[in-house]
Amino acid sequence: MQDKIREYVKDVARLKGRPVSVCLLGYGTTNKAILKAISSHGDCREITVRQDGRIYDTPGKGVRIINGERALDNICEDIVFASPSFRRESLDLPNGAFVTSDTELFFKEHRSNVFLVSGSDGKSTVTTLTSLLLSPTFPPFYRRKSRQTGSRGYALGKCFFA
Repeated sequence: MQDKIREYVKDVARLKGRPVSVCLLGYGTTNKAILKAISSHGDCREITVRQDGRIYDTPGKGVRIINGERALDNICEDIVFASPSFRRESLDLPNGAFVTSDTELFFKEHRSNVFLVSGSDGKSTVTTLTSLLLSPTFPPFYRRKSRQTGSRGYALGKCFFA
């Protein structure tokens, strides 16, 4: 998945005719994996992590951090990586900004059955049981490869492309 993320950055840089700036909205497991993928990428001139709360671990040398209640104001980067659930209409983005996520890049590449679990409580339990029911180790129901991601703190790319 890291190759797909790098390829995406390269494609946007080619389209714009210059190295691009990248914004990571939030600094959780997924965006840490994205940062790792693009931190030494030649087509990326600047990386900014924006998070409305406190950032507890340092993203790394050369990464700009904007945090606090105004972190989402004045987003000016060329590419914005946001979680799929992020309300994008609430962002004031510059004209021509590209907004995506590792999940979107994954689904552009892979067409498969997906089960999504959301809610306040019990997601880990439901996804674990569903993953077991759909796995080859439980053949009365399903005989295909099954993967669980998201609820256990693994970035999507790490789970599918480890």
